[in-house]
Amino acid sequence: MQGLAIAIGLGCLLMLLVPSAALALLARRFIGPGYTIAGALVGFAIGAVAMMATFFESTFSPPLTLAAQTPADFAHEWVVLVADGATEITWTGSSLPFTSRTAHVKVPASGVVHVKTLGDIDGGDINGRLPRGAMSVGRGTVNLGGKRVVMFCFVPWPGKEPDLGQLTENELAARLAELER
Repeated sequence: MQGLAIAIGLGCLLMLLVPSAALALLARRFIGPGYTIAGALVGFAIGAVAMMATFFESTFSPPLTLAAQTPADFAHEWVVLVADGATEITWTGSSLPFTSRTAHVKVPASGVVHVKTLGDIDGGDINGRLPRGAMSVGRGTVNLGGKRVVMFCFVPWPGKEPDLGQLTENELAARLAELER
């Protein structure tokens, strides 16, 4: 791990210094000696953007969003996605810089959705959003009997419903079964 950190650090340094030096020399040669510092600053800025795009690419993209399409009378604090069903998650948007992809899934009144696959929702940076505009305040990912489960909470703790992220595997299985009755 230490060698990788050193390599990344050297890569960052080179991505800043090489464009700075190159543009400083080009400015000095073709524009005049008074523009050396300006060329170095422009090169540094170009190198900084290239470095961020290479090593910190999430800086340029907002997090993914899960748009949970819930019924009008939806009253649960949690939306739970279980990877063991047939429901497809549809994605819109792109992964280009400064854009975000949004996952759309229809949520039943129980709040538990059995999806075919979680894909990019499993791990990484993703926010949940309800139709009324509420954004998720927390997210948890667990294994439940060999199935992957992602849970989005839409109220600050403590809520009226049990905190699904704090339940044991058996308690979570019982709670999901209770919700789906």
